Amino acid sequence: MIDVEDLFRITGYLKGGCSPLGAKKALPVFIAALFVAVWTEGPQTMVDGFSVGFVLFRVLYVLAYITNQATLRSAVWSLAYLCAIGLFVSGFWAPA
Repeated sequence: MIDVEDLFRITGYLKGGCSPLGAKKALPVFIAALFVAVWTEGPQTMVDGFSVGFVLFRVLYVLAYITNQATLRSAVWSLAYLCAIGLFVSGFWAPA
């Protein structure tokens, strides 16, 4: 681990500036979940809700990361991934 003071000198980013780099790790999961939800024809309102929820929770995650709130950050991360799981299984509620 490096100190926050050394972070800018080494990477050129402040603490909050690195959080979008970490968001790239969540993007493939979201895209895959969205493709599965569309492919399995999950209810559109459910797909929309989970998609918006995922994006909003990821924004809140960045804010919690910047303000150094570890417990909130973990909770928001979990909620974002529950939205992704919801997208994966939304096809089970598709009309027959």
